[in-house]
Amino acid sequence: MGENEYAWERAYERKWEEVQEDESGLLSTALYGDGSGAINSRRSELKTKRVQRGMMRNVFLILDGSRGMDATDFKPTRAAAVAKVAAEFVREFFDQNPISQLGVILMHNAIAEKITELSGNPKQHVHAISEALKRAGNSSSISQGSEQFGGDMSLQNALDAACRSLALQPNFASREVILIHGALATRDPGNLNDSIDSLKREKIRASVVSLPGEVYAAQRIAKETGGAYGVPEGFDALRNLLMQHCQPPMVHLDAMSDEKNQSKEMVMVGFPELVEEQAGLCSCHKALSPRAFVCPQCRTRCCEIPSQCAVCRLYLVSSPAIARSYHHLFPIPEFVPVDVAASITVEDDEVSKSSHASGAMSLDEHPTTCSACLGPIREGERGQRKKCPLCSLVVCIDCEGFLHETVHNCPGCT
Repeated sequence: MGENEYAWERAYERKWEEVQEDESGLLSTALYGDGSGAINSRRSELKTKRVQRGMMRNVFLILDGSRGMDATDFKPTRAAAVAKVAAEFVREFFDQNPISQLGVILMHNAIAEKITELSGNPKQHVHAISEALKRAGNSSSISQGSEQFGGDMSLQNALDAACRSLALQPNFASREVILIHGALATRDPGNLNDSIDSLKREKIRASVVSLPGEVYAAQRIAKETGGAYGVPEGFDALRNLLMQHCQPPMVHLDAMSDEKNQSKEMVMVGFPELVEEQAGLCSCHKALSPRAFVCPQCRTRCCEIPSQCAVCRLYLVSSPAIARSYHHLFPIPEFVPVDVAASITVEDDEVSKSSHASGAMSLDEHPTTCSACLGPIREGERGQRKKCPLCSLVVCIDCEGFLHETVHNCPGCT
């Protein structure tokens, strides 16, 4: 770190000053701002009752490729930091939403360029993001014909491009926009309020991450469409803000009073057959391909799933992907903290013995050992040890987060 750097250009050194406590007094390990200055936990919504989530999502990730991404408050530049975080987000998004689709739009020179269409191929999106933001980060010295990155961003053009594509998608899947911008000003051809009205009319939820600071226009987009708004203070905060969108947004059932909104809609899906070493014309690329998925209804070939059949419009998915999406509908319960110094009650002792009979480690056997990683649990620190309310499996705070965010299953209950 150079001595001539300004204070706002330096990396965070006093990490202990960022530690916050939640409502119960426990330390929050994953924090992000919601635009109003409040600090929330990534899994705080698990405690909310009467909510539902969608399994199928159509999401457009809008990235800023203007000259505002050349700033160095995010090391080495905003463009490089966003490229790294966006690649992690794409992989995590498809890991948690295997039957959803994602597309990427890049803003530069007051236009919106759709660099990838809605698809379920994470490698395609990661490669396109890396190449686009690499050129955007060097916009001052790189020019490729008429395609020169930099200039100004245009929120209206980007939102209109996303709205046109999402409006054609079926209404049984959620429609979302996630926008990350680094410029303080936008150059739009018309009235931005018209684009916001179009998003609301098509029921598209827009969430915004503002890198330079709080921007009124971006905050209003998120507020009017019911999305989330955040201003990251550093690279870790940027990652947390983006990763929270991997989980489908909540729909509060208490707010839906009429019977029409509470009705369930049945969706017809098809499970395509994978054929290999049989050359045929692909419907999505119009080219011969030896490997493809065959629609069970009209026998049309496509390269990837999930997708819609180009001929009969049947939604093509795989059965393992549907099974992996169920953890959003039936999440494991929030683990409760256990006081290390407290004695074990008779009720907990009986539950632990029953869990031991089913193959799980009990609290009596390892009072200071995590039942998941078998590592020691630090004593005398509140919140470093948690217990499943159903099977009384005791784990450390790190394994508790891993079970909720990655495994989505409790080993003691299974």
